[in-house]
Amino acid sequence: MTGKLLLSAREIADALGVHKRAVQLRADRGSWAHVIEAHTNGRPIKLYDVTRLPAEVREELARHQLTTQPENQAVEVRSEKLPEVSAPAPAVAAADWQRRAADARAALLAEVDRLAEVHGSDRAIRALVSAAADGSLSEQLARFVPLANARSAEGGGRTLSERTVKRWRAARAREGWTGLLPLAPAARPEPAWGSALLSIYRRPTNPPLTEALIELARRLPAGVEPPTYAQARHYLDKLPPQVREAGRRGPNALLGLRGHKIRSSEGLMPMDVITADGHAFKSAVAHPQHGRPFRPEVVAVLDVATRMVVGWSVGLAEGMLVVRDAYLHAFTRFGRAGVAYTDNGPGFAGRQVGGDEIGMLARCGVMHETSTPGRPQSRGKIERLMATLWGPAERALPTYQGALMDPEALKRVSKRIERDVRSTGGSRVLLSWAEFLDLLRDRVDAYNNSPHRALRRVRDDETGRTRYQTPAEAMAQARADGWEPDVLPQALLDDIDRIYEVRTCQRGWVTLPWGKYYDDQLVPYTDQRVRVGYSIHDASRVWVRDASGRAICIAERDANVVPEVSADALEHIARQRHRRRLKTAERRIEEIDAEFAGQVVEHQLPATPDIPRITSIRVAPTQKPTEAPAPALSAAAAEWQRSAQVVEIRPGAAAPAAATEAEVRYARAREIERRVDAGESITESESSWLAKYRTRPEYRVRRDLEEQRAAILAR
Repeated sequence: MTGKLLLSAREIADALGVHKRAVQLRADRGSWAHVIEAHTNGRPIKLYDVTRLPAEVREELARHQLTTQPENQAVEVRSEKLPEVSAPAPAVAAADWQRRAADARAALLAEVDRLAEVHGSDRAIRALVSAAADGSLSEQLARFVPLANARSAEGGGRTLSERTVKRWRAARAREGWTGLLPLAPAARPEPAWGSALLSIYRRPTNPPLTEALIELARRLPAGVEPPTYAQARHYLDKLPPQVREAGRRGPNALLGLRGHKIRSSEGLMPMDVITADGHAFKSAVAHPQHGRPFRPEVVAVLDVATRMVVGWSVGLAEGMLVVRDAYLHAFTRFGRAGVAYTDNGPGFAGRQVGGDEIGMLARCGVMHETSTPGRPQSRGKIERLMATLWGPAERALPTYQGALMDPEALKRVSKRIERDVRSTGGSRVLLSWAEFLDLLRDRVDAYNNSPHRALRRVRDDETGRTRYQTPAEAMAQARADGWEPDVLPQALLDDIDRIYEVRTCQRGWVTLPWGKYYDDQLVPYTDQRVRVGYSIHDASRVWVRDASGRAICIAERDANVVPEVSADALEHIARQRHRRRLKTAERRIEEIDAEFAGQVVEHQLPATPDIPRITSIRVAPTQKPTEAPAPALSAAAAEWQRSAQVVEIRPGAAAPAAATEAEVRYARAREIERRVDAGESITESESSWLAKYRTRPEYRVRRDLEEQRAAILAR
């Protein structure tokens, strides 16, 4: 029956809840307008014009249509043409609850439009309102009623009224769907104490809210109730942070709360743009000159396209010379840069580095651009690098002095370093200058070979998973794609200043903390002050200039060092020393042999009245064996052979009378070892005894003497 203008008696009877015959009789009495059409079974049927039915019948029909809408029938919301506006204000700025209310109103008005085609708009509106009031609306339409009322952000609980529905239709006719948006609630008025609280709270001293409320209570005029802490906190939390923090932060600090732009590196090639900055290292190391603790300054140069650290340097402070060395390190390895973007610090913007005429960058053909003073946000890439690159190296040292360091541990470390410096002039807790340079070098290598989120994703060859490229891989990819560095002439690189120290020349050589450098051209400058330029990346040579800056020479490290003696002389000395040591060993062996062979051993005792003085002890020598010694043996070898025969115990023979207990034990051990080497069996007790005896010094000493004797006899 939905949307039909001609209804049969059966359809009208179903809507009115009466019998079909009652409808036919009433239609005949009231002469309802009708037409006769053929039914599907061929019989004629009367169809009554709904628009010409009595008013009470039409209202009942509309009400019946609202209550019998199928659940699966989608409510059609007619697309209205929105008025053209220059700004997308109401619809875009509307909250979610406002848009839900507008959609619900549009759905209800679509149902009214559908019924109005048959029953007229007034009857359709009355039917909708009546059905909403008694709860006879279909479930789908009933859900739209509280949303359309929008009595609160959570939806209203009231029903509909004819005046409200008509007002919605008029607003839709004027503004389309936008006119159905409910008005947002009016902003709450500013509390009487609001401005006074902000004047106290927004101070550079950053007073806490509790202190601000105490002062606020004294300053409020009579009749104004001061807020509670919860009320004041709620008021401040509702304010935008840019408004709340104005005054508590300076103009530059407030930039962190405002919108910003992101510089894109899309389309850049390596060394098109570089950026550099210095960083005060937050761990103490040993000073290269006096060894006391100090915090050096490190400078890093970053390639924006590949995010690779292309150059770095370190010095006692972020001076012009350290910055020049970092640039030189980058230009030497990766060629000339297009633009160098830095801050306005003296090390980067000074005349010797960033000057238009004699500056290092101008001489190398590099354009120098500086950021706005006090705006570190414009150099976010290099600022982020300082924390990522040097932070792990700082925290790896026990002398870390950053905010994350435990104050008690820092105090203990500082006291120990002070104690060591007072006693020895240095401390083992501090890294030496050479160790510190190795640490920085390893850290730079680790960063350049770690994935970087600013680079594109690639598939890892080992794991098969996707990951971000490393800066080193990005640089290698650029080279593979055809990029080549713009190499600077070697003459220009040699002429660019390094880190310079003033030193006194001494007969052709100059001294730095890690070495001496010599050149014949420096001899005429003896006792004169010269400038010695060096690079921390190459300690093999230095660049020397006179007091006026004129280049003198490139001095090599230890260039005047020659061997004390020639290689042939060293070999002759080693051979002579070897012979002398052998003779000394032979004399020692002879002395030991004499003790065992029964020679006279002088032993002087202190004179004592009760003990007679013994001047010497002679032990009778044993009978010499029948075997004659080899004629080629020396005297010392012969003595060794005689002593060996005295203490030797033949298998199965008794020990000689002159043999000591130690000699007997050693002879027994050697006999057991001989039997083991020959493959003969030994008892368990003999094996256990031999294992214990081998651990005694007596065995080791006698075995060493035996091996020495065998070596001498072999010669």
